[in-house]
This record gives sequence, structure tokens and C-alpha cells, in this order.
Amino acid sequence: TKSNYNIIQNIEKINDKDIIINFSSSKEELLDLLSTVSSSIYYEDSHKKGEFKSEGKFKLEKWVRNNFMILTENLNLPAIPPRIQLKFLQNSATAIFLFSRNELDLLKLPYHIASHPSLKDGKLNFVKGKSVQYVAINNTDECFDVHFRRAVNFGIDRKKIIEKVFDSFAEEVYFPFPERYLHKNISRDKYKLYFNLEKAKNELQRSRCYPYILNRELDFRMRGDDENKAKGLAITQNLRDIGLKVKINPMEKAPLYKENGQKKGDLTLLTWYIDFDSALNFIDPLFSSDSYGNGGNRSFYKNKAMDEIISKGRINYNLTEDLQIRSLDLLKKDYPWIFLWSIYEIYLVSPRLSENYQIEDLFF
Repeated sequence: TKSNYNIIQNIEKINDKDIIINFSSSKEELLDLLSTVSSSIYYEDSHKKGEFKSEGKFKLEKWVRNNFMILTENLNLPAIPPRIQLKFLQNSATAIFLFSRNELDLLKLPYHIASHPSLKDGKLNFVKGKSVQYVAINNTDECFDVHFRRAVNFGIDRKKIIEKVFDSFAEEVYFPFPERYLHKNISRDKYKLYFNLEKAKNELQRSRCYPYILNRELDFRMRGDDENKAKGLAITQNLRDIGLKVKINPMEKAPLYKENGQKKGDLTLLTWYIDFDSALNFIDPLFSSDSYGNGGNRSFYKNKAMDEIISKGRINYNLTEDLQIRSLDLLKKDYPWIFLWSIYEIYLVSPRLSENYQIEDLFF
């Protein structure tokens, strides 16, 4: 409603890319507001006419809340369908049933049901390297110094978790970057994340709050759904193996993200899906000091050198090889997250859709 936006006093246009928002609340409240589904920025002329102009591949034709959404093509591209109906389904069983009845052409699958026998008539497509899963470490807590952060990174057996928990439907990352977004000339070995239990314990012993940190029960927050439970259990067991006490705190998505923006929780398991097809989007806004909390920087990391890299990257919406190396070196020095992996997005595709379209063309 309009009253929700009363904190915004006015908006000034600086140029084609920049605006200034003057507001009466805290920055966190504003970012919270602008991250809601109902928030968007569009042309004043369109607003006066009661219209909304989409700049993407599709435009919204109809939306029945909690039921379905109809999108129609916006850019007249041959690589995308002219019309798409998105259905909001409560559970995987309903989706599988509808697919078996030929009532769905595209179904995003949780990795743990990708081999379900009812899905044999469809074709599995994988969208790889478009996300990074991580544990945000609350950098506002003085006990979580660089030695602690290094310890929890060395203590995670990523390769084993990917194999056993994900059935290999995920891949290792080079800090935040999936393989496909790492410049071809950059050394993979230099930035590979290694599991080393002994090194993890040694780093923990050097941390600021050792040995008291061993008696503190860490608040590990995560989504409470079935898909995340197995990941959370595996990660927390690794953390216990280096001597930490960890309590899993399963939460609904909305309060999980909202309370993270309020600097609550010690460790929070999150997933970032890129908004645009660029290596830059794996550091911006994730490590930008102008994007704390719900702005994207959920570990509240601050580094002036990283801000400079991001500012240069924003000019062309990408990272040069040099900028990417500099960002990797900073992250390898600071370890603001527990860097985990990039999960595969698994889509079950009907024969009629797979014969005519490439799945990645629908998203990028």
C-alpha cells in the first residue's frame, strides 16, 4: 500500500543509471522495503497511464495470487516461447503428478527427487554455475575474526558433501565464482577451497575468543525444508568435528532473510542466484559495503579495496581478469563467508518443449 512507502520522501534522477532516494527511516528499513515483491521502478508516464513496461524477455499478462501467472514474449525472440503459464504448486508430489498427466512442460526439481521413477518420460536439463551457496558469517561479531573464518572454511569437506548429499548435482567453486565465471587465465589451484581438518583446528586455536568459543552454542540458521535439512546437517557436523557447538535453527524464508538483515544469527545458510550474466554479480552486491543485509551483503563485510573493485566493475557490468584476481586475493585473505558450492538447477522438460527450445534461453 501507499502508506508502506511513506518513508520515501522523494526520488531524484542523477543520470540514466543513477538515482538518489531521500528517506526518513534507517537504511536497513528502506532496503527491506525495496526488496519486497511489490517494489519496482518504472516510468512516470507509464504510472500515469496505469501501465507497466517490462524491459525483460517476457511481460506479465495475468497474475492470480498463489495460483498461476501468465507471461507473454516481450522482445519477439525466436529462442523463447510466445506464452508461458507459471503454476504455483505446494509440493513436489503435485508437480510430478501434473507432469505425468502432460499438464506441465517444465518442472524445476529438488535434487533429491531427480531420479523419481514417475519422471522417466521427461528429459533432465541442467543449468550449471548460475548460483553460489554459502554460509554468511556475521562479521559484526568480534569473535568471528579471520582465524575463526579460516577455521570454518578449512573444516568443510565440500567434495564429500557434493558427492553424498547432492548426488553430484553441484560443483565446487573458487571462492564465490563457479568454474564457468572464472577467467580462463586464472590459476584454478591457487583459489581452490581445500578441506584440512588439522589446519582448521589450528586456526580455531588462534582465533580471538578461543577457548571460550568452544563453549558457545552457535546459532546456525537455514531454511527448514527437506532439501536444506541434509545440507545443514552435513555442514554442522563438519563444524562440530573441529570442536564447535552448533545448534540448527530451521526457519521460514521470510523471517530468515529479514532477521539476517537485522544482524541476527551467527551463521546463516543461503543461496545466491545471479541477476545478470556476469562474474561481477558474484561479488556485487554480495561484498559491497553499500548493500548490507537485504541489499545483498548478508555477512556485513566491509573492505575499501573490494568496494573499489566493485565500483570499477559496475562501469561495464563485468570484471576484467585483473579485477577478478584482486577480488579473489581479498576474499582469500578475509574469508567473509563459508564458501560452499554451486548447485545445479535441475529442470524436467517435456518432449515438445525440449525439441524447440534451449532451457537456458528462457532465463538468460
